[in-house]
Amino acid sequence: MMGMRMNAETERRVCLERGNNLPLRSQPNEQSKLERKLLRYLIDHPDARDTLEGIAKWWLLEQEIREEKARVQEALAELVAKRIGC
Repeated sequence: MMGMRMNAETERRVCLERGNNLPLRSQPNEQSKLERKLLRYLIDHPDARDTLEGIAKWWLLEQEIREEKARVQEALAELVAKRIGC
C-alpha cells in the first residue's frame, strides 16, 4: 500500500494481526501476557472502546473468566477420569 493511506479500520486490523503474530517468549513476562490479553479482546471485539477503568475491569475480567473456565473444564475431566479409573 505504498503511497496509500489506510482507513482507521484497516489500520487497526493490520495492527491486531501483527500483534497476534508476535513470537511467544518461552517465559512471557507479565507485561507481554497483559498485552496479549488486550490484543485477544480487541481481535474478538473489533469495535471495542472503553475507558482505562472499563478495560481493566471488564475486558480483562472476561479474558480471565474464559481462561479459568478452560482450566476448570480440564480439572473436572481429570477428576472424572481418576474416579473412573478406581
